[in-house]
Amino acid sequence: MPARIVVDEAVPTAKRPQIVDAVRAAVGTHPDVDSIIAVVTQLPSGRLTVFVNHVSDPSFVAMIEAELARLK
Repeated sequence: MPARIVVDEAVPTAKRPQIVDAVRAAVGTHPDVDSIIAVVTQLPSGRLTVFVNHVSDPSFVAMIEAELARLK
């Protein structure tokens, strides 16, 4: 089973497929990809941030957020 990606409803509908694809590609490199659930939220500033279960590696989360930042 691939990672599950959840995008906050505050994110415009048109951007969601792009976000899901970017996050899925980024988490695909993680050894526990089958058990990952990533939740993408949009902050009031408009910046996208991600929460990933069972991942305590800040550089991994930062890499995903960098991919999200490129989508703007």
